[in-house]
Amino acid sequence: MFTYILAFEEFTGGGGDGDENPDDEDTEKDNFESQLGHARQQGCSIGNLSLKTYNKWQDKGWYDLFHAQ
Repeated sequence: MFTYILAFEEFTGGGGDGDENPDDEDTEKDNFESQLGHARQQGCSIGNLSLKTYNKWQDKGWYDLFHAQ
């Protein structure tokens, strides 16, 4: 899953957009899902990555743990 997250972040340039309102969770979710769909269409190897999985890896600290190795 970590490699899928890395591939997705590489595809999106980190996934951040400074113009977006971080308080608007619906927009954030829609944007993330749109980026996932676009990444899949472009052949990015992201498996079954979803917003829920991505957030879980961030919240539990697994992303940082794997990234540090």
